[in-house]
Formats: sequence, structure tokens, C-alpha cells
Amino acid sequence: MKAKLRLKEAREARGLSQRYVAEQLNLAPSSVAKWEIGMCNPTVDNLIALAALFQCDLNTLVDHSPQLHDTGERKLRPCQITTEISTKQPVSRQV
Repeated sequence: MKAKLRLKEAREARGLSQRYVAEQLNLAPSSVAKWEIGMCNPTVDNLIALAALFQCDLNTLVDHSPQLHDTGERKLRPCQITTEISTKQPVSRQV
């Protein structure tokens, strides 16, 4: 499942440049640019650092809206995932 990141919107809301964000994360400015256009995604550690730099939580940076993938697979909202997992029957194992 691939989520859309809202990095550009969060960065611009704080009035920060791509170069400044890259310097704070010890990265090349091109890395930030690639994240913003969806060419590649930041690591979890970088996503956490971005949230701290933008003074927001991770949910602000990740768009959880349900959409269809190119494969036709449906995306689940976080609350749907919990519901579907909790309705599954436990698997009994023999030792």
C-alpha cells in the first residue's frame, strides 16, 4: 500500500526551502525534491525527522484517503484495517 506524502505542502506552510530541509537532514536538496514529486520516498527515520522539523505529526505528512491502485486493489483506512484484523478467527496451533 502506497500513501501519498504531503511533504511540499508541510514544508511551504512552515516557509522552508528544500535546501534548508536537506541541510537539516544532512541530505542533498535533490533528495527532498524527489520525495516531493513522488519519485522516491523518505526512510521512516527521515519521515520522523521531517515531522519534527515541520512541527507536525506523521499523519499530517501522510495522506490516508482511500483510492484505488493501478492494480484495482482498494486502500484501507486505518480504522478499516483494525476492524478487519479483529474480525478474523484465531488460528489454533498444535505443539
